[in-house]
Amino acid sequence: MLPDSNTAPIAPPPRSGRRARRRAALCVVLLAAMVLCLLRPAPAGARAALTEAEQAWLADNPDKLTLYFDKNFPPYEMIGPEGSFQGLAADVVALVEQQLGARFAKTPAPDWPTQLAALESGNMALVPVIVRTPEREIYAQFTPPYVDIPTAIIARRGEGEGRQLSDFVGRRVAVVRGYVTEAYVRRHSEGGRMEVVPVPNVQTGLRDVSFGVVDAMVENLAVAAHYIDKEQLPNLKVVGATDLGYPLSLGISKKYPLLCSAVLKAFAAIPPEELEGTKARWIRLDTGGVLTPDQRRMLRVAAVGAVVMVVWLVLVTWVLRRRLREKVDALDHARRKAEEQSTRLALVLGATNAGTWEYDPKTGAAYCSPEWYTMLGHLPDSTSHTYAGWFSLMHPEDTPHASKILNEYVKHGGRGGYESEFRMRHADGGWRWVLGKGQAVAWDDAGHPTRIIGLNIDIHNLKQHREAALESERRFRTIFESAPYSIVINRMSDGAYLDVNRAFLASQGVDREEALRGDPLRFSGASPEEAAAFRRAVRNLGGLHNVESAVRRKDGSYRHIIFSAVPVAFDGEEAILSITVDVTEMKAAEEALKTSEEKYRAIFSNAPIGIFRTRYDGRLLDANPALARMLGYADREELLSRNENRTLAIHPHPAQRLRLLDMLRETPQGVRMECQLLRRDGSAFHAIINASLQPDADGNPAFLDGSIEDISIRKQAEEQLRQSEQKFFQLFQLSPDAIVVARLDDDTVRDVNQAFIHMFGFTRDEVLATPASELAIVPPAPRCAPRTARYGGMARCATTSFPPGTRMARP
Repeated sequence: MLPDSNTAPIAPPPRSGRRARRRAALCVVLLAAMVLCLLRPAPAGARAALTEAEQAWLADNPDKLTLYFDKNFPPYEMIGPEGSFQGLAADVVALVEQQLGARFAKTPAPDWPTQLAALESGNMALVPVIVRTPEREIYAQFTPPYVDIPTAIIARRGEGEGRQLSDFVGRRVAVVRGYVTEAYVRRHSEGGRMEVVPVPNVQTGLRDVSFGVVDAMVENLAVAAHYIDKEQLPNLKVVGATDLGYPLSLGISKKYPLLCSAVLKAFAAIPPEELEGTKARWIRLDTGGVLTPDQRRMLRVAAVGAVVMVVWLVLVTWVLRRRLREKVDALDHARRKAEEQSTRLALVLGATNAGTWEYDPKTGAAYCSPEWYTMLGHLPDSTSHTYAGWFSLMHPEDTPHASKILNEYVKHGGRGGYESEFRMRHADGGWRWVLGKGQAVAWDDAGHPTRIIGLNIDIHNLKQHREAALESERRFRTIFESAPYSIVINRMSDGAYLDVNRAFLASQGVDREEALRGDPLRFSGASPEEAAAFRRAVRNLGGLHNVESAVRRKDGSYRHIIFSAVPVAFDGEEAILSITVDVTEMKAAEEALKTSEEKYRAIFSNAPIGIFRTRYDGRLLDANPALARMLGYADREELLSRNENRTLAIHPHPAQRLRLLDMLRETPQGVRMECQLLRRDGSAFHAIINASLQPDADGNPAFLDGSIEDISIRKQAEEQLRQSEQKFFQLFQLSPDAIVVARLDDDTVRDVNQAFIHMFGFTRDEVLATPASELAIVPPAPRCAPRTARYGGMARCATTSFPPGTRMARP
């Protein structure tokens, strides 16, 4: 290929340059050989010297070689991406297995109490991470500690430095349930004055500290640092230390003595440099100047590269110096912003009664914050961290709809936001309305969402208020349309009708469209100035209430109305709600009642008989002048004033008044009773009481209304008549003449005396049963002629007398 005419020919490199490159290549080869020598692993030590019995037991009992490990206790033990056992403890167990020539079956444990129970019962042979305590020495054998990490106090960044447990008296401190830290903190809880809050795992405790559920947590420093970084909790920090160490050992069940001795020998046979190298891969600790073999090899490699690094650092130092402060300021600003957001989020969640959640649609795993459980009254982590656990608290009627919305959101790639309303079961057994909102934040290569973060908000009270508002609107509309009086809503600015009810349309004889499009002054009859003044008065005074007015109709007649008007908001506009009641008929009824009252008062004041009203207990409430005079008072005012505070004592005996009340209870509409009453001076007079019983609103006897008639004169006349008739009867019976009394209009004999019966030999019954005209009475002389008189209150009675010796023939 010919060179381009515009390209200069390349000169061959000088000989000195080729020699320099060969020397550089030789240095690189020597450096690589040195690095390989430094990085060459140390030879593995020989296997542990086990006895024949120990080797035979290992060979005969592979099913007993079981191991439980904690899935969430990094960096000591955790579960890898493929479900494998990983961590510092996993590497130590691998070294023990190498020395034993046997392998343990490794199973993740549900929780720490389950591990301890299995170790004690012998269902599990080995625990890879355990702290030696006197209680555990009863059922387990322990290797020497392979690591000892201090225990720290973790709190939010607002907490001061150098804190001790005693600084948290009266506050809440979280510990992992069953860990050695729980017993330690309870012993140092100042007599129970510090609230110890057990949590299921480390990450839950750290989240509770971050969100303000608890004030601090006591935990292994390495584990806490791992989870603070993993969970991205920048508002947490170490605020103090405790004197509790974390010397971690391997624990072997004493149910298997040969296994205990074999593991102890295997652990002792591990070369120290291998054990230190294993620790260095997982934990960086201050060793106080003593370097491990791996560290010394790394230092030698670092010394070789130090020269190159120095040159490179010189080149970039000036750039870093310029940007360092910018980065520091930016990081500090980001840290403060993250702390503020975390604090703000905790405050908002607490104030709004809300909780956060995360969901992985691919695995079905779900996480709900402690506030999420608190919102429903449940303990944190009281349900499984799965899709099914979440929906187990949902109302059965709402589950299909809410599940469909979430599945549709995932199906369409998680674009936009997810939102749904549903009911969830509260710890008290009731159902609470919850608003769920979420958004996808991570997707796989196929575009399917792999992480959805959301918020559940308790909207139960809002839902109830909304339903109450709808019910209130329905009630208002029912009353508005069904009211028998006119109700209208006018715009405040110009008085135009915005809504009217059926009563208004009926009173005006128009339809709704005509009323809403028409001139409002047409219906009110007011001038524009009067209408504007009315609207100003309603706005300035806050309303007009029960205003009476007379409105002239087209035919010239007047109608009396009472109206009230108040300012309201209607469809976002300032308006006036007016209620108008036509009281023309009520006014007429009031006038008629007034006239009737005047007539009644005229009768009441001028009646010749006494009229009264008393309470049921006898206290006089009203009386007319005639009653006052009848009872011996000058006028009604004197009578009422004398009896204002006591009952009217007009009955000679209490039994008489009780008899009147008994009669009224049997016949409350009215009774008539003749009795004697007392005047003011104590004298008695005959009277007739006509009274009725009036009940109160509850139907109980309340008042007596009635009249009193003085019948003293009539009683005197009746007594005189009685005495006169008594004298006549005595003369009639004692007369020696035979006397017969006959009624002229019906020809009947009314009475005969004893002289008549003796003289003529009749019986009294025979005479009374015989018509007077059939009696063969032969009067001996004109003196026997009949005389007409009254007898026993009967008019036109003939009386005939016969002297002794008169004869009468029988009929």
